[in-house]
Amino acid sequence: MKPLLTVLLILLLKVGFAQSFHNLSVENGLSNSTTFAIAQDKKGLMWFSTKEGIDRYDGSGYKHYNLYTADQITRYGLRRNKFHVDSRKQIWVNNFSDVFVYRTKEDRFDFVYAVANKNTIRDLYVDDKNTSIYLATDQGLIKYNYNTKKTTTYKGLSGVLIGLNIYDSQTLLLASKKNIQFFNLKTETLASKQLSPNLNLAIGKLSLSSLCVDVEQRIFIGSTGQISTFKVGDERLTTNENLNASISKVEVTKILPDQQGAIYFGTEGKGAYKIDKQLKVLQTYLTNNNDIGSLPENEAVDIFIDNENKVWFAGHEISYLNTKKLKFKTYTHQINNPNSLVHNSIRSIVDDHRGNLWVGTNYGISILQRDRKNWSYLNTQNTSNRTISNKITALTKGKGNTVLVGTYQNGIYSIDGQSISHISTEKEVSFRNNVNSLLLDGDELWFGGAGVFLKRQNLKTGFVKTFSISNILSLSKNNNNEVVAGGHNGLHFIGKNDSIKTYNASKYKIGSIFCVLPLKNDEIWLGSEGQGLIKFSEGVFKKYTTKDGLPSNLIYGILNDELGNLWLSTTKGLSCYNIEKQTFRNYSIADGLGIKEFAYGAYAKIATGELVFGGNHGIIVFNPKDIVSTNIKTRLIFTDFKIFNRSADINTEATPLKEAIDETKKIELKYNQNAITFDFSSVNYANEANLYRWKLDGLDKEWSPASSEHAANYTNLKPGNYKFRVQWANSGIGSQFEQNERVLEIRISAPFWATNWAYLAYFILTVFVIYSGVKFYHVQLSELHAKDKIRFFINIVHDIRTPLSLIKSPLSIALKKNDFSPETQEILKTASHNTSRLNGLIDQLLDFEKADFNA
Repeated sequence: MKPLLTVLLILLLKVGFAQSFHNLSVENGLSNSTTFAIAQDKKGLMWFSTKEGIDRYDGSGYKHYNLYTADQITRYGLRRNKFHVDSRKQIWVNNFSDVFVYRTKEDRFDFVYAVANKNTIRDLYVDDKNTSIYLATDQGLIKYNYNTKKTTTYKGLSGVLIGLNIYDSQTLLLASKKNIQFFNLKTETLASKQLSPNLNLAIGKLSLSSLCVDVEQRIFIGSTGQISTFKVGDERLTTNENLNASISKVEVTKILPDQQGAIYFGTEGKGAYKIDKQLKVLQTYLTNNNDIGSLPENEAVDIFIDNENKVWFAGHEISYLNTKKLKFKTYTHQINNPNSLVHNSIRSIVDDHRGNLWVGTNYGISILQRDRKNWSYLNTQNTSNRTISNKITALTKGKGNTVLVGTYQNGIYSIDGQSISHISTEKEVSFRNNVNSLLLDGDELWFGGAGVFLKRQNLKTGFVKTFSISNILSLSKNNNNEVVAGGHNGLHFIGKNDSIKTYNASKYKIGSIFCVLPLKNDEIWLGSEGQGLIKFSEGVFKKYTTKDGLPSNLIYGILNDELGNLWLSTTKGLSCYNIEKQTFRNYSIADGLGIKEFAYGAYAKIATGELVFGGNHGIIVFNPKDIVSTNIKTRLIFTDFKIFNRSADINTEATPLKEAIDETKKIELKYNQNAITFDFSSVNYANEANLYRWKLDGLDKEWSPASSEHAANYTNLKPGNYKFRVQWANSGIGSQFEQNERVLEIRISAPFWATNWAYLAYFILTVFVIYSGVKFYHVQLSELHAKDKIRFFINIVHDIRTPLSLIKSPLSIALKKNDFSPETQEILKTASHNTSRLNGLIDQLLDFEKADFNA
């Protein structure tokens, strides 16, 4: 029996490491490494219960929530929070004493209910249709209506309950340590259906710790050292003794069915398992200290399956199986492991006629067998010593089962199985024997390299022709049967009769050409040093650079797939260019790519349709169909809103928000709140390759450059109306920014002295001032005109007074002489009198002028 169990456990371990976990740790932002529970809300956000409280995770960052202040936590059970999600995807939390509910619009947890001090909550079921919660406690079943605030207890159900689980629309399973009962939610009594005496007897021998019900209403129960299953009406439990042996002496902490009919269960100390309904093991998840992608510490106290069928585990940290991880397979050198790459510096790659993958390194050739598991090694020195320098700089298929090998300064070799022959005419080690590229055309072998001339050798006769072209790094043939050669000096075409057409690198500004790829439509695609991706067609070069979406302008390799894409290896990851749509999608470490910086010459398209690229850290192998077809649906959320770099969360003082920032459509700000920050994130657990761009309508004319940055800052905003628009994209050629956009309206009010009413008052005041000034001017002008008139009359009066005096004086003398007749005398008296009267009037005018000027 023991040997059988040993074999079984070995098989389980082997199965267990077939899938890799993505682990979230304290170093990633998790608040504590001890975790208790997992849930997901309607927005797709993940919630984790830890020893420090509650964390919300969006795929790139965390937000922490405390249910209590530090001085309120006086009981250990207050830290062991469990989640429950109702039919509306609302998050409920219970610990040993209290129940809380998460309010989305307010972005906070509100207290709902507490049990008596001497009681303990073990489980919770939310009946949101009837606004009630059911609690499994140490003192039996409790119902609480959170609308009416009414609490109901059940006399016949006062024993210790350890779990609740919905059986059907009207029936709730009540589990204690030793039995299972059926509770009718409508009548609030024990249901008529109960288990058979034999089944009850078998369950009574266990110490139950967990249970669940699958879609076929099959009940699974976990206990210490055992997992069992049955259906109502069965007479006995179904169990798996071999499986039970692997989980002996530990409790089954969680059991959960998936949508495909499988069952997951976890333990605290002996890993997690995926089984079928007959309890046959489909997969085991155990700790492997040599594998960072294994389940940490063999702990799985809670299991959760999210909307995309990813399986999450809580216990030690948080782990999940990423079923949508992009399928880039990385092979590297492993220290002290001969069944791995001999060295990580890759110089060339080719597949042979048997389907084996040849990888040229700085220390010989590693050959990955067709099974993609086993490696063999050889070098051109025909020795097993893996430490000697043997730079394999070029590889190509030969005739039959041979592979032609180009080396650094040691010419060309032909390898057929264990037979190695040096076929270069020059045998000595010299720079003249440097080979960076090979092209076999019938019996003619073309080869070239840095610092040497392009040559062609007839493999039958050994005759070598040298061409006046040097520094060739890539060779290929086009549809016109021309040899296309790219290198440091540009692009060359060698036609019939060995005619040469050259496009000089300096003249045409195309830089050094590292790779050439002719296509059937007579287009030739070039990878350059510093000039990006170049398309050559009908004598015209068209460049695509980082401005068009490339991650780098230095391209080392180009391969085409069957989907109309070009795959480019660069110094900053891998890029996929869709020729028809003219769009780039870049892949980096965040996408699961094992290599960031690639090497020139190290690329190959193999017979399986897979593409292989190499760099300074090994090789990657992938099928383009697996990458491009991956559809990662994401949703953007606003995670925070800041004013002058301080959070203005809904729960902070003096916040302008009326709802949580992610629920907000419009923000009203004061004029002195004009330095703002938007934090946002794309909810995505498949990879970290989220790209964002944003624009503030009313200020920005162009979109910001696409980047992984997920915060937008604006300062010194003027009062007015704005629209903040943010777009996001993720893996796959089909991911376009325009398809994913969220908009948030912002209004910054003007200060009271800059409002419309203020401007109206300023206008009225200005009009009044202008009117008064004009009025005053006119009054002054009128007075001036009046004075001018008076002066005019006074001047005339002065002019009249002198002759008047001259008239009066003779009259006075004539009257005194009395020499005239009486009639004449009367006339003179009348004239003198009128003259005096006129003189009096003149004096009055002069007195008026004096008084006016004095005034």
